[in-house]
Amino acid sequence: MDSKDYRQINTSSGSLGIFFRWCLAVAFLLPFSVVKAADGGTSSAFELSVGGGWSDIAYRPLAQEVSNAGSWGLTAHAGYTLFFTPVVGVSLGVDLSRYGAALTPPSALSWAGQTDSDGEPYEHRLMLSGWRERHNALYAQFPVSLRFDVPVGQIRFLAEVGVKYGIYLSGGTVASGSVTHTGWYDKWHLLLYDLPPYGFYTETDFNPRTEVKYRDMWSAFLKVGVAVPLTAHMSLTCRFFFEGGFTDIMPAGRTVSELGFRNDRPGMESLHAFMPDYTSLLDTDLVGNRANAFSLGLELGLSWRIPHRKRYTCRCLFD
Repeated sequence: MDSKDYRQINTSSGSLGIFFRWCLAVAFLLPFSVVKAADGGTSSAFELSVGGGWSDIAYRPLAQEVSNAGSWGLTAHAGYTLFFTPVVGVSLGVDLSRYGAALTPPSALSWAGQTDSDGEPYEHRLMLSGWRERHNALYAQFPVSLRFDVPVGQIRFLAEVGVKYGIYLSGGTVASGSVTHTGWYDKWHLLLYDLPPYGFYTETDFNPRTEVKYRDMWSAFLKVGVAVPLTAHMSLTCRFFFEGGFTDIMPAGRTVSELGFRNDRPGMESLHAFMPDYTSLLDTDLVGNRANAFSLGLELGLSWRIPHRKRYTCRCLFD
């Protein structure tokens, strides 16, 4: 293992250690918060929620001819909140979140100075139609946050701000669309197409898939919304959320090349040998060396809030 790999592993382990030390500190301080607020204003809340909306794996820098429209995102959350006043509390939880991106490469590419199977010079041209490469990443996340629960009439206004540590679980890319190869012969001012023996054809069933190993990440998040009481202790929650990753999740050890669509089918091995094979845009020089995950959307859930008992002065027989 080289020193670069060691530093990457050491950095990831250090971030994870900081996060768990932070969680232990919060857990240690919670009982003291309960003792301090011994007037009965403390309570515990348990919450389950699911949400969805828009997400993005924002690659930077991104070539000008490549666009990224983002993709749908999903999140599921289970959490516990200790309210050490009637309004303010500290939350811990676990999330399962999906982030995505949708990249569109340049629609036209060309390779000049090529030679066909008959020895004639030509320019190889390639057109992409409806081509879209979708990326996805699944993370297990552990949020720590400060929560505000403010009564406003019959409902409660909710606000929450905090950070998450995300452990990467799985992800990859899948591309779809059609690829058309043509040949321009300047000698005769002639464009050849639909000639498979010469490598000029349209391919519609080319859907390359790759597995991607993104890095673990830190992110910050904000949630605002309302809670509508259903029973004395249970409420329906509706919140808007925004999350932004502030650490790089780009896969380590990338090797990049120019964009290409070489076809190695039997009989085609030498016809497109001048261009690289297509795996993913992440393996090309069109995508930079940094990425951050973002998401925003709407979250619905159920919350159970249980007041703690008041503490009374002991009135014992022998006092």
